[in-house]
Amino acid sequence: MAIKLHGDSISENESETDKVRLLPYDGVAPTKYLKLFRMEPDSRKKDGKMPQSDPKLSRPRFDKSLEAFPALEAIVVDNLKKKKLIPEGNGNAA
Repeated sequence: MAIKLHGDSISENESETDKVRLLPYDGVAPTKYLKLFRMEPDSRKKDGKMPQSDPKLSRPRFDKSLEAFPALEAIVVDNLKKKKLIPEGNGNAA
């Protein structure tokens, strides 16, 4: 709705440099939010010092195949088109 209401000053089109450009983002599913952001027990600072961890040992909290993203994005785009929040163009990305 922001583009419809403030199209004179914001845009989703990256080539419109005279406007604030916004990139659509759906966010984090409520069911995944706590899994992503909850602190693990005993993960807080000890003796006032931040615990150190080896980045090489870091792992994602959960996996999602990158192959799924185009399909998920297509669903979001279809929903935006149905709600007339974006134009009905062919939507094919190069």
